Amino acid sequence: MQVDDELPDVLCCECGTGTRPNPTNMCVECLRSRIDITEGIARQVAQSHCRGCERYERSGGWVVCEPESKELLAILLKRVRGLDKVHLVDASFIWTEAHSKRMRVKLTVQREIVTGAVLQATLIVEFVISNKQCDKCARVEAKDYWVSCVQLRQKVAHKRTMFWLEQLILKHRAHADSTSIAEMRDGIDFFHGERNHSEKLLSFLQTVAPLRYKTSRQMITQDTHTGVCRNKYTYSIEVAPVCKDDLVCLPAETARTLASVHPLVLCTKVGAHLHFTDPRTLQTVELLPAAFWKRPFTSACTREHLREFVVLDVTPLDCPGRSHANGAGGGASGGAGDNASSRAGRRVRGKRNGKRAADDDNASLGGASDAGGGGGARGMQNERKALGSCAPSAARSTGTRRAAPGEQRLQLAEVTVARATDLGKNDLTYVVTSHLGGVLKAGDHVKGYDLMSRTLDMSDFPALSGKEEQLPEIVLVRKAYAMAKRKRRLWRLKALRKELDEGLTAMDVERNRTDYETFLRDLEEDKEMRAEVNLYKNPAALARASPGAKAKAQAGAAAAAVVGGDDDDDDGISEADVGLEELLDDLALGDNETFDVDERGGASADSFAPAPFVAPGAGAFHFT
Repeated sequence: MQVDDELPDVLCCECGTGTRPNPTNMCVECLRSRIDITEGIARQVAQSHCRGCERYERSGGWVVCEPESKELLAILLKRVRGLDKVHLVDASFIWTEAHSKRMRVKLTVQREIVTGAVLQATLIVEFVISNKQCDKCARVEAKDYWVSCVQLRQKVAHKRTMFWLEQLILKHRAHADSTSIAEMRDGIDFFHGERNHSEKLLSFLQTVAPLRYKTSRQMITQDTHTGVCRNKYTYSIEVAPVCKDDLVCLPAETARTLASVHPLVLCTKVGAHLHFTDPRTLQTVELLPAAFWKRPFTSACTREHLREFVVLDVTPLDCPGRSHANGAGGGASGGAGDNASSRAGRRVRGKRNGKRAADDDNASLGGASDAGGGGGARGMQNERKALGSCAPSAARSTGTRRAAPGEQRLQLAEVTVARATDLGKNDLTYVVTSHLGGVLKAGDHVKGYDLMSRTLDMSDFPALSGKEEQLPEIVLVRKAYAMAKRKRRLWRLKALRKELDEGLTAMDVERNRTDYETFLRDLEEDKEMRAEVNLYKNPAALARASPGAKAKAQAGAAAAAVVGGDDDDDDGISEADVGLEELLDDLALGDNETFDVDERGGASADSFAPAPFVAPGAGAFHFT
């Protein structure tokens, strides 16, 4: 009550109590008993809430608000009837049980009862939360409503790329706006209620994969009076059909634009750009998606053509210049016959072991400067010049050294290998120049492409025309790990809850399961690949794991077999193990979100079975 402090007290005309002078000459208690300024203000108000998208209704639409937030308080106050007749001084939430479907707000209001006399009062307004489905969720429940669709496709024989993109989408929550997701034979379809949601997903995919897209529009309805029409939009995305570890032959024009790299290169990484490496020179180039789609090409060899080899010896090479493989150096003795002799010189037959083969090659290299040397020595010299004059290092390793942590993983080396299928049958070995010198040692197993047993159609690869004699016999790709049969993995992945297309057969589902298991093994073998996705602990597997497995996991790696029988891995921990320090705890999900856990930790049958539709934000993914 606003009064003048300089005036003396007066007696209340009702009760005779002394009070400060005011226009009514009444005390505060008497004013409150005769005048109620909260009259006409609603004490109980209904507020609509959508359980599907966790949004609250307001005039003009629906909005997402956190419990007891300022935004929610503003929406609630606008629904209180009669609040416009008083002056609101303060408003605050009173704690209530979350399951009570009630929210209580304490309001402090003022109103001028007569000229110069202002009365203040406090009241509590209760808001009853009622469930109401918003228009968007109502259309979603119909399962036939969508405004835009993103069709993600890749024209390859496997779905490992799709599984990789799925994990990236889950990590960055790029699927949050999808109303439904469908798994097709060669890709995934994402359906959205608004066009800008599809464009947002498209922008994300352009940052993680080399792709191109086309946009189409189909008119659904049209108002003949106003000319307003409703359309559906489809974004057809095609991912480049080149995957990691593929051996590709670049077109001649593309190779010239990439620092004149040798046409036959190995794909080492697929991201926003395509990364290629010449395994014989360590020359690494990047190809932009626009340049790829201008002159598209396919892979000469894929993961299905990989063969297993056994490493007998590793000799590092010193190649500071890393020049490209199609150098002009070769001398007068660098003809086709010498190249053929080089291929014959690198092949060691008979009863020679890996060390004997390396010594013979070193002797031929030492005598290569003699003009009257043999054809095999001249061929080896010409090959060294074609590789950019990369001479063997003066300080040779014994072949059993493991790469130091600070060394570069891509290191040029001469690797003596033999086919795993030839062990015990013959003594045929090969000396291969490879980029895996930093990760291989004698006794390891390695996967590679055997170009001698695979015939390349040169009509499909014009860039290699006339260079058949320069092609390597074997291209080593990646180190192979001996994976023992595990009862269960100590980690698991999230997966999108997808509806299967009716056209998928049992054979397609089995192929998807096989590809998913291969994808999980790739994650185990590649630490850099694991760093880009989220791996979660599997509580069921950890609870049932043996004490020894838990001890190894706590030490930094999960239980696994010793890789290739390494002698220096006495603790049983290999490079392909997934440590607990790389795993995340389970996220706390909402009431409408569930987990579908496979106790074995692998790709379960439920991962590829039809799943019930779940609205956005209400369990749009589950664990496998």
